[in-house]
Amino acid sequence: MNTLEGFSFQARQSAWCFGVDLFGYRHGGQLHPTAALIKPLESVEVPELDRGRMIESAITLDQGQAQGLMDSLWSCGMRPGDKFGAANTLAATASHLRDMRAIAFSRLKMDASNV
Repeated sequence: MNTLEGFSFQARQSAWCFGVDLFGYRHGGQLHPTAALIKPLESVEVPELDRGRMIESAITLDQGQAQGLMDSLWSCGMRPGDKFGAANTLAATASHLRDMRAIAFSRLKMDASNV
């Protein structure tokens, strides 16, 4: 099993299509870890498996690696989709603003319907 310890991951907008290129690389070597040598992650295998077979993750990133990849995806213009609850967050904010508005108008003894 290959280890990804010491690897960094980045994303870059693809020059050839409307997509994102992903890169994995490690600086240095075992003998000279500060050398200018870069070791890229070059291949990904895509085996065919029988139905029902347990699938293991292809890559496991530590938190620093995952954060670096997310930061570079953000730089490429990628944002979380709505499936992560952005609509629910906006609804909660709108509800909170309605509550704050009602409190403010009651404290100022104003009629909110005139605004």
